[in-house]
Amino acid sequence: MNMNENKKEEKVNKLDIIEKIKLKKKKIKKSIIMILIFSIIGIGSVGIGVFSYAESKVNYTEDQLKEIALSKIPGDIIKVEKDFDDDSFTFEYEFKIKDENNLLREVTVNSNSGAIIDLDDNFRNSYKYD
Repeated sequence: MNMNENKKEEKVNKLDIIEKIKLKKKKIKKSIIMILIFSIIGIGSVGIGVFSYAESKVNYTEDQLKEIALSKIPGDIIKVEKDFDDDSFTFEYEFKIKDENNLLREVTVNSNSGAIIDLDDNFRNSYKYD
């Protein structure tokens, strides 16, 4: 073989190697994309399952929970927030209540047990709600 043929063969080998590397990169990208897609689907399924489980554990309606909160702190409900407690996989309702002294107070009630799980009096002497 002469020198020109060696150079041509060397050039062809380099091009083959470059093509193989490009193909491997494409395969890796496709694999990563597939893994991400299946991960997202899996995580979404778990999230939906947990949410459904929490929904099935609800024993009290929002109206019943309002009555429970108002039995502890009589007044007018200003705001209601529904939160998911990821420790117990249940829903909690936080009620902001303007009491008879015109003070804003918070009561959190568990939708599974109906128990008052938090009573916040932080606003007692510092904030009046008009």
